[in-house]
Amino acid sequence: MIGKLSSVVLDCADPGFPQQVHLDLVVAADEIEEAERRVLALGARPLPSNEPGFRIYADPAGHPFCLGWE
Repeated sequence: MIGKLSSVVLDCADPGFPQQVHLDLVVAADEIEEAERRVLALGARPLPSNEPGFRIYADPAGHPFCLGWE
């Protein structure tokens, strides 16, 4: 089990407002690779980013979220 990573399901069904919330999920630095494997297995896809300290993904519906570590 990874530290603070858990499943969150949000219903953002209104196409007029495609991003109603933004999630930043934080895990321990030594758990980032496992956390990434888990979000990819759940259907996320990586988005381009060169920012240090976090990785950006889109959920299966295309909503962006970040996986950060500390």
